[in-house]
Amino acid sequence: MNIEIQVLNAHLTQTERRYVERRMAFALGNSERLIRNVEVWISKASTSAGDDCNRCLAQVTLADGALVMVENTEPDLYVAVHRAADRAGWKVARCLGRNKRRAIHRTPVVLPAGNPPSTGDHMQQAG
Repeated sequence: MNIEIQVLNAHLTQTERRYVERRMAFALGNSERLIRNVEVWISKASTSAGDDCNRCLAQVTLADGALVMVENTEPDLYVAVHRAADRAGWKVARCLGRNKRRAIHRTPVVLPAGNPPSTGDHMQQAG
């Protein structure tokens, strides 16, 4: 799984960067073969009270082209990443489950080879 991390107006240490990669990989690991790309943006955000918070925005691109986006803002970077990763994992699983159910209901009915029976043919007797 390809995980790209972008940092905007903030600084990530190598330890924090590894944590983001590990946490996202763990949360999305069950669906790894159905995920094309994961992009994570880490930035500083100011609240209305003037406090600085860490913002984690994750965008997951599925193999069928669908996008799943989650965002979390917390004072602690690790908590923001943890909660965003959890929500991304749940939303991806739900989206994939929904797509699977749709595919099941769209399955075409396959008739046996040969001429299709016309109306009333089964009622006629050979004579």
